[in-house]
Amino acid sequence: MSKFLAEMQSKNLVEIKQLSKGIDSLISISTDNDIMRTFKCSEFAKEMKKKNTLKLEEEKLVKKKNAQTVEVRELYAVSAKVAPFFKIFNISKGSVLSSSDVRQIITEYVKKNELNTSVKNSVTLDAMMFDIMYGKNQHDNVLTWDVLLKRMLDNMNPCHEVTIPGQKSVVRKGNLEYVEVMVEQRMGNKKVSIIKNLEAYGVDVKSFAASLQQMAASSALVVDAPGKSSDHHVVVQGVQHKHIKNLLDTHKIPKKYIKGLESTDKEKKKY
Repeated sequence: MSKFLAEMQSKNLVEIKQLSKGIDSLISISTDNDIMRTFKCSEFAKEMKKKNTLKLEEEKLVKKKNAQTVEVRELYAVSAKVAPFFKIFNISKGSVLSSSDVRQIITEYVKKNELNTSVKNSVTLDAMMFDIMYGKNQHDNVLTWDVLLKRMLDNMNPCHEVTIPGQKSVVRKGNLEYVEVMVEQRMGNKKVSIIKNLEAYGVDVKSFAASLQQMAASSALVVDAPGKSSDHHVVVQGVQHKHIKNLLDTHKIPKKYIKGLESTDKEKKKY
């Protein structure tokens, strides 16, 4: 090897330094040397480099996806009762808005119509606002900003938007149902754990059941939700809160939209 390196150094291809007797160190390689430039990368090496690059890109995408969580936004659709108010802003019945959108519109309306009162954080209601905020036999025409916004939202139709990593956002009518975990006692004093509303968060229930069965080493299956043929529940034998929680964590569902695992979180805090 030393003779080979000495030969390469004589051709200015490499630089060798003797550290001690019998021990040489390769200091540098001259990639700009004309001889080095004659060497070409083989087709095999090119293909391997391409595959490695693609693999790294895929790993980056997977890592990015795993870091993302399911995002949920509470929204509000313009109802018939509040439609006259929003029509002023060219917003039609059925249009979907966030609470911050509604607050901004109310603020603009109050300022434009000079409805602020001398009392801090209070608003005087004009005829249109009064009709929306109150029913019959109610006469108070002054509300605080927080109450004003709440009553406006209460008179709108609830909606929600779910954004699942890697998928297009979906807006649905009504309030979003929580992922619910519950335990039921069956015949023979046997208990089963039931997980509801997974599909609302983009979870494949068949895949979830298969993973849960493997983790818990217990039978798990998918059943139709009572009265809802399009919705499904996952049922697993035994009380499996720990495994269910770990599996839900992999799907990045925010904890505030999960009910029935509170005791698991409390037990975890003890340690």
